[in-house]
Amino acid sequence: MSKSLNLNSSPKKRKKTMSKSFLLWRRRVLGNRLGDILLHLGHINENQLYEALRLQKETNKHLGTILIKQGIITPNILIKTLKYQFYQRIFIVILILFGALMSY
Repeated sequence: MSKSLNLNSSPKKRKKTMSKSFLLWRRRVLGNRLGDILLHLGHINENQLYEALRLQKETNKHLGTILIKQGIITPNILIKTLKYQFYQRIFIVILILFGALMSY
């Protein structure tokens, strides 16, 4: 029996373990976050990303909005990157559905 489904553990531990598993699965399935994609495409560097993420925690604003207001990226770059992220996620979902259909 896997750790995430261990019914003998306390409810708090079980919930926490399943949450971590879900978050790891979500990250793997849904693809990269916006900051990761911008970094990979060379539109921002690591320092700019970390600073923007720090500001995001403080202000509760969207990462793209922060990067545009700081003049690091343009609205056009944000739109193109969001489209890329969306199509990447759709592609992954299609692959998962196709794999599920092929297993029958």
